[in-house]
Amino acid sequence: MPGVAHLSDQRITFDAVSSSHARLDSASFRGRVPVVFAFVGTHGPRADAAIVGLDRSLYRFSERRIRLLVVVDGHPSELVARLAVRVRLIIDDGLAEELKAEVDDQGQIS
Repeated sequence: MPGVAHLSDQRITFDAVSSSHARLDSASFRGRVPVVFAFVGTHGPRADAAIVGLDRSLYRFSERRIRLLVVVDGHPSELVARLAVRVRLIIDDGLAEELKAEVDDQGQIS
């Protein structure tokens, strides 16, 4: 299970590259749509399973008009291709650190 940060009372800024090679930034979402960040941590079978599980739940977020962004280490476009998922992955380019979100080995945010 990935760690999910609840940030409703935190005003954050981010600028990240997505799995579709687009740059996403906080300004494009602010005031338009809620965003949920799911941090999956390092690569491996557990991270892969978490990404696939989030992809299967993507429609639930879409129904509620919530944008789900899965934050990963490494190359998100390679993960999307390998796992055949539709969920948007973004590179953790300091985002977890900025949000003070640390995923432990159990997938929990601390």
